[in-house]
Amino acid sequence: MAKPQYRYKEPMSLSRLLSGESNDHRRFSFFQEYARSREAAAVIGPLLKAWRIAIDFSDPKHCRLQGRKLILTVRDAGQENRLRQLTTRMKKALDQKGIEVDVIDIHLVPVPFALPKLPPAPLVERRETLEGAFSVARCADRVDDPALKATLRKLEEILTPKTGYDEALRAQIERETDRRSKQIENVRRLRSEHSNLEHLTFLCPSAEDAAKNPDFAPIRARMLAKIHILRAREAELDSLLAKLQERFGALLKAQVRLAQGEAPAEVARALYATQAVTETDRLYEAVLADQTPEGR
Repeated sequence: MAKPQYRYKEPMSLSRLLSGESNDHRRFSFFQEYARSREAAAVIGPLLKAWRIAIDFSDPKHCRLQGRKLILTVRDAGQENRLRQLTTRMKKALDQKGIEVDVIDIHLVPVPFALPKLPPAPLVERRETLEGAFSVARCADRVDDPALKATLRKLEEILTPKTGYDEALRAQIERETDRRSKQIENVRRLRSEHSNLEHLTFLCPSAEDAAKNPDFAPIRARMLAKIHILRAREAELDSLLAKLQERFGALLKAQVRLAQGEAPAEVARALYATQAVTETDRLYEAVLADQTPEGR
């Protein structure tokens, strides 16, 4: 059997194919085109560098000579506009080097934008708490969408403690009772600070005194404005105090019902069935912020 005959007895490197030592690259259109593209890039490179176009045109992906057409690729519209203004100079420089070019095409190839890799979101562990279950239950009662209501009911079941429900409910009622008691004390303290309303009313000049003495008129106006503000604040505090006392009484009744052996689920449903809990908390925060010296 005859041995196969190979054309080359030694490996041919790309540098040898493109070098002037061998004419083998002319037998391959790809290498011939690549060599001509490098020659064109060597001519226009110094010309474009003076115009601050930071592109390496020796890279085949940015400069390719196909026949008598030179194709250049850029990354943004600014580079594209500058190259279009320099086409005449590039053709002239290529003609001087013996490279015949009829057309110079400039293609805009934007750099692909890669989104940064973000760390995975931390897993949220939902703790089983009666407070969370009651909050979701109140939200589900206000929703009309059946699918969303069903989802909220499932979440309520997840948040409801599976073991020790009685103990959890008793501890929750005790914590809330203590919190409401402290809130009532704060409101009563603020209410006592406005006890000088009667004193201001007594000292305020009457309309007759202001009519007899013009100096009393501005004093009366300022004192009446202050009395009006104090009365409005007292009305807010009285309304908040009534709501807090009502909630405190409901908590005491819930403790009595649990002590009498009533089902904890029924007691919890009656205690947290309305929106009064969250509404009272929002009212308490708003009134307290308005009554403190920083909120005035």
